[in-house]
Amino acid sequence: MQLRTTPCRACGRPIAFIRTPRGRYLPVDPDPVLTVRRGPGQVTIVTPRGEVIRGYETQEPPDPEIGAHAGYVPHWQTCPQAEEFRGEAR
Repeated sequence: MQLRTTPCRACGRPIAFIRTPRGRYLPVDPDPVLTVRRGPGQVTIVTPRGEVIRGYETQEPPDPEIGAHAGYVPHWQTCPQAEEFRGEAR
């Protein structure tokens, strides 16, 4: 799935937006990551349907039966200006 990108207002890196099940838009990094859902996990991703999944990064192809999903990392996890930007949004 190719996501349309726009520059982040805080750091200028490309970001995309995914609509959550509640109708809100979540900024994400546009490169997909493969994650397998096991335990508390070290990686948080957002699937194209807006589902938030915690797991471990993997090279396994997406397969919901084994808990492997493709998704996108929320941009606030990688943005070097995340704290400054959150302060602006309040």
